[in-house]
Amino acid sequence: MKLIIFIHDVTPLMFAGNRYLLPTFIDFYQKADLLIVPSEQMYLFLRENGLAEKKYVVQHMWDHPLDANMLYDTTEIKRLNFAGDPTKFTFVQDWQHDTPLHLFASKKPTATDLNLIYEGWLNDAELCIKLSKNGGFGLVWNDGGYTQEYTSKYISYKLGTYLAAGLPVIIPRGISNEELISKNNLGFAVDSITEALEKLERLTQEEYLQYKNAVKEFAPLLQQGYFTKQALVQAVFEVLQA
Repeated sequence: MKLIIFIHDVTPLMFAGNRYLLPTFIDFYQKADLLIVPSEQMYLFLRENGLAEKKYVVQHMWDHPLDANMLYDTTEIKRLNFAGDPTKFTFVQDWQHDTPLHLFASKKPTATDLNLIYEGWLNDAELCIKLSKNGGFGLVWNDGGYTQEYTSKYISYKLGTYLAAGLPVIIPRGISNEELISKNNLGFAVDSITEALEKLERLTQEEYLQYKNAVKEFAPLLQQGYFTKQALVQAVFEVLQA
């Protein structure tokens, strides 16, 4: 019998207070004949922290299965969408930029001087439909520090959601799949929210359509689950070889 472990989140990396649990997780991963890891960076981190050399497969992206026929094809440029709990992302609580942020969350920040358009909480299908109707970009962000270290190794589920809904993305430099986003022209990476808004302001309709069309070509991979299928098939193929 062969054991494959599919790593979703590594709890000791999610919060600084959980770091002491890392040796326990490493011991568990040692039992695997093969690991499916979110990124190359995650595998290297685990190796640096005591994991024995193992066969591994990189997942790269979270799929987001959905029916593409229910989506809109909006070409609005200057719209910025963010799905996430504002209590966990402090930049949302300070959003006083000229460009409004469309916020998808179960709770609205209490401050009244923020330039937010509160979209509320939507179930999965409704969220994707609304994102596609809004158009513009999906924002993937972190507040720096320990969270930034984590995003350099794991893969954001929201990233797959935005792309599956047909939206190009704006991401922080240094996240684990930055190269995949840039290589496939699915959006752009920046060092700050200010830089993101400046690039958004200068963006032309033609440039946006280039991103949009690239996402349209890429999205079926996520909508039909191909990243997961590919990882699982490759994992079985690798683990059954000498």
